[in-house]
Amino acid sequence: MVWYSVDMPEASVTDGVYHRFCREFQKAFIGADAPQTLALFACRKSRAEKRRLYLSPDAGEYVPHLMQNYDAKPCSVPEESSVILVYGAPNAKSLLSPSETVAVPKWRDAPAIYPISNARQAASGG
Repeated sequence: MVWYSVDMPEASVTDGVYHRFCREFQKAFIGADAPQTLALFACRKSRAEKRRLYLSPDAGEYVPHLMQNYDAKPCSVPEESSVILVYGAPNAKSLLSPSETVAVPKWRDAPAIYPISNARQAASGG
């Protein structure tokens, strides 16, 4: 799956652009009912001239306006040890493992209540 990166000048931290990007991402994340497959990561070590952010593959579905406005570029999955989670679900680091990326469901797609017949079967051991 394709990830996306956004490079911002280091000055974006002091001029508010970085924080504005993070707030817009947060609003989109909450507005989409906190999808488990949407996350924003930042490179642990920023270079003197830029700060790199990573968007999970589902960003194209949830935050296309951010990707376009901030010139996001396709990239490979970042290494878990090289990034920190800026915004996303608590288990978002699992998205960094290619084998688990496809298997992580959106929580809103999971059934809220299991059918009574399945619960009775499980309770009876059958």
